[in-house]
Amino acid sequence: MQAASLLVAGLLRYIKSRAAESAKSFIETEISMVHLTHTGVVTGAFGQRFGRLLAGLWARLRVWHDRRVTRRELMRLSERELADIGLTRADIERIVQQIR
Repeated sequence: MQAASLLVAGLLRYIKSRAAESAKSFIETEISMVHLTHTGVVTGAFGQRFGRLLAGLWARLRVWHDRRVTRRELMRLSERELADIGLTRADIERIVQQIR
């Protein structure tokens, strides 16, 4: 079972690396938001709350995106490929929910 866990972890890392290209626009958006906070446009108590709100939303969006890409890539695998890494279709949702 340890080997299967390591294999799944490796598979998830591989899937995340493939998702990097599609996440490029998200990263560009985050960079512009960081620029706003560093240029002083968002300052004071309101700005700090707004920044935390944006950071929380960004974190949720990133988790949603990682889960979506992982689910899509695992669903593309055949039953044989899933069996090779010690998974079944029923395991996919459990694995996806572990992404934080």
